[in-house]
Amino acid sequence: MRLVITVAALVALSAPAQAQLLHCSEDVKGSVCQAYLEGKVAGALAYKDKFGKKKADASTDFSNRALSYRAGNRFKQANQQYCQDRIPQPQVLVDGLTDAILAKEIQTEEELTLGLRGLLDCQRLSQ
Repeated sequence: MRLVITVAALVALSAPAQAQLLHCSEDVKGSVCQAYLEGKVAGALAYKDKFGKKKADASTDFSNRALSYRAGNRFKQANQQYCQDRIPQPQVLVDGLTDAILAKEIQTEEELTLGLRGLLDCQRLSQ
């Protein structure tokens, strides 16, 4: 019974987000889609410390692992400061997402989240 209620709640919560993304597939430059994308970007920027992290990539990159273990907290603090100074403006992020939707690279909510993470990702070692 709990499983049915949990699944129903998840479906009910994801339906409005898919409806918003549906507006973007109809009219990317429309006010509803642009407001939705601006909200997603604002939320991502508000929680950028948690949102932009990609733990799987950091653990597979030998250079990141080596520096993390050897330099410890100093490396993390230096990388955070470096990345904090390189966060793009919100409108640049919205424009990037709009272009990706127009190019049909983003069609689902998961792809939107991954695209936004990609735009916010800052890896100092790979630059």
